[in-house]
Amino acid sequence: MQSPLTRRPPKFQATCARLTTLAHGLGPGEKLPTVAQLREQLGVSVATLNTALGELEAQRIIFRKHGVGIYVSPRLHHRTICLICDPSFFQAAGTSPFWNMLIERSQHRAEAHQEQFSYHFALPNSSGDVRPAALHEGLLRELKAGCVDGMLTIGLSAKDTLWLEQQHVAFVAFAGSGPYVVALDSAEVVNIAVEQLAAQGCRRLAYWSAVSPHRALEMPKEDSVGLLAFKAALMRQGLPYEPALVEENLHLYDPEGKPHAITHQEQGYATACRVFADCKVASPDGIVCQDDMLLVGALSVLPKLGVTVGGDVKIATHANIGSPVLLGWEDFLTVIAYDPDEVVGEMFRLLETLMEGRIPAHNAIIVKPRLLR
Repeated sequence: MQSPLTRRPPKFQATCARLTTLAHGLGPGEKLPTVAQLREQLGVSVATLNTALGELEAQRIIFRKHGVGIYVSPRLHHRTICLICDPSFFQAAGTSPFWNMLIERSQHRAEAHQEQFSYHFALPNSSGDVRPAALHEGLLRELKAGCVDGMLTIGLSAKDTLWLEQQHVAFVAFAGSGPYVVALDSAEVVNIAVEQLAAQGCRRLAYWSAVSPHRALEMPKEDSVGLLAFKAALMRQGLPYEPALVEENLHLYDPEGKPHAITHQEQGYATACRVFADCKVASPDGIVCQDDMLLVGALSVLPKLGVTVGGDVKIATHANIGSPVLLGWEDFLTVIAYDPDEVVGEMFRLLETLMEGRIPAHNAIIVKPRLLR
């Protein structure tokens, strides 16, 4: 999906970019050259220049005083940024602290750059329409009045973000749809996990993942990215793929796409019981876990089932740097973690590029995890 700016003529885009660079070079409150001087410098028509100036004025990069001149906005370095979140990531007990960590770090990042920052939860909507109704009235008014310089979104659907894109406000999405996105490299978690477990002598590897609660989700038609990566990683290590050792909790998908309310911890508890208590198939000697909250549930019951973590079964898991979720278990696990600071940093870098009227080199930034232990 393209941003509104990328659909404009290349000459217009280039003019906006050069004017933005000029404004930033001069600094807040400084006067730009006259229209005639700008036309000569940029080699553009009056119509193209006026349209570009209007675009930058709408972005509050410059402002024009009739009969006086063109000035760099005094608010050039004091932008207003909104973070809009899908409430399903926050509304239930037992949700990952990762999402609150993203909010906190976003707020700190904005404050450090003297930007006005606010965060909002999208409202529920049952109409199925492209939906400004997902935003509360106060935020809608600010958007329509041009009082928002940029937006970050977490978990919003394609319908939500389509309407946001039409508002000609720069925005970057995470864990959801958008013209510019920051995403996590979930396949790399699996690659590292399989490699580490194989090096530890594991030969029968299981793959565990969760289905997010409180969100309307459709049953996937194909293997997940994580499962595809798992199969490929096993092949590279010369290990067998055993479908019976895959636990993705697909039974929680509703045929009509309705959300369920089973937390990741509850899914982990039930998964561990199915695998190690029911004994319908031989137990794995290694587990690749795609979700730390799922693992928390499993760890609460494995000792009761007589399973020693790090002994009877070795586990490599996803985690998040700074999260206390696996506190006390780290020495018994292989931990592959994402850094929330890196996620937030990439979101803001991408957003700043858009707010400055420049076209990012890439539509998607992929954040990779790293092996902690």
